[in-house]
Amino acid sequence: MIEINSDDFAFLRDQIMYDNSKRGLYPDEWGEVAISVDSRYNAHHYGDMKKLGLSATHAVTAAVDCLTGKIIECVVENKMCLSGSRQRQHNPGVVCGRNANHTGCTASISPYDNILEGEMNKKLCEKLLDHGLFPAVVTSDNDGQAAKPYQAVVTQRMPGGIVRAQSDPSHLGNSQVRAITKYNFKKETFRCTKFKTVDVLKKLLSRDIKYMSTMILDKCVIRDSAAVVEAAIQCLGGDHTSCLKMKPGHCDGTEDSNWMLSSSLHKAAGVHALEFTESEKEKMRGVFNIRLHDRARDSTALGYHTQQNEAFHRMLSKNSPKNITFARNHHGRVCSTIFRFNHGHSQSIEKKLRAAGCPLYAGGLQTLHTQSIKIGKLKAYQKTDMCKRRRAAARMRSNQHWYRSKFIQHAEHDYIKGQQDPFKLTN
Repeated sequence: MIEINSDDFAFLRDQIMYDNSKRGLYPDEWGEVAISVDSRYNAHHYGDMKKLGLSATHAVTAAVDCLTGKIIECVVENKMCLSGSRQRQHNPGVVCGRNANHTGCTASISPYDNILEGEMNKKLCEKLLDHGLFPAVVTSDNDGQAAKPYQAVVTQRMPGGIVRAQSDPSHLGNSQVRAITKYNFKKETFRCTKFKTVDVLKKLLSRDIKYMSTMILDKCVIRDSAAVVEAAIQCLGGDHTSCLKMKPGHCDGTEDSNWMLSSSLHKAAGVHALEFTESEKEKMRGVFNIRLHDRARDSTALGYHTQQNEAFHRMLSKNSPKNITFARNHHGRVCSTIFRFNHGHSQSIEKKLRAAGCPLYAGGLQTLHTQSIKIGKLKAYQKTDMCKRRRAAARMRSNQHWYRSKFIQHAEHDYIKGQQDPFKLTN
């Protein structure tokens, strides 16, 4: 499976260079490619302090071509070696990993080393350069820090080469949500009596800020990001005069048609305006600048994203669950998932069986063709407006159920213990 996937990678890389030559690029630019990268690991902990470390035994970093949506290269790190662990029971001097001293070692690093995402990206960049591809654009989640290892390798091997870093807009929006939920807002800021705590209100505010930033980027040509951020903060405070002058796209600036009337805070909690303190205003400026700052807008200017990487991770979670180590065949399972991701369900099965020496005949090919048609119809249906409206309605019902349960939990009940118990008549 690893050999089949390697041959497929070589074909896809040659196809990229051929397409670049047909686009009219110069011969020295035929190897330029825009990729999106992301790492997947089998650690159950998620967070900045526990993301990658000794708890992870496997990690995969895949490079997806942003134009074709196919994986063109990957790096697999593995700490597990079944034969080495068995031999160490009789000989403690057996070593696994890079300095393995036994045959058939499946571990790529030592079990005591950390799995570093930066090192995996460096290995991935070296593989691409060895095969004649230059990662001109690297898209990663959040702030685009994954492009730094690529720039370091390119600077070392190709002085003068520049790698352009791009960020995923969805991850930037999630960063806004996390920044709002972590900040300690005062209860007087929301002027809401429906909820006793501000946790639900902060969640509603984070959702409004995320949607507001997206609408501003879609409908407004930003010339002064600082002025647009101040107008957005004033809009949340109930002052829509700046929105009426600047037309930022999210608010019409009138009393009958403004952002707060259609916001989640107004619909779920009845909030008409927010009273921010100076420290809270400074925090709000930082939250809006995550999406609206000049540097943030430059990092999302090309419109690339990492959704294909996330889709590959979901496929890999089915083929290689995190709660199973797969000490022997993890690399093969990863390559099998990549092959299915690039060619689809039916074509991948047909090509795998043909490479194994047992090709399918007319009946089996017809069955695979029927399955591919059903899968295509299901994907087409999921993209229709009716299916999208159904999913949106289902999310709305679940959100309403969640807010209703929170409101009932924090509501004041007039029930007194024992008030419905039977009482005895006394003389």
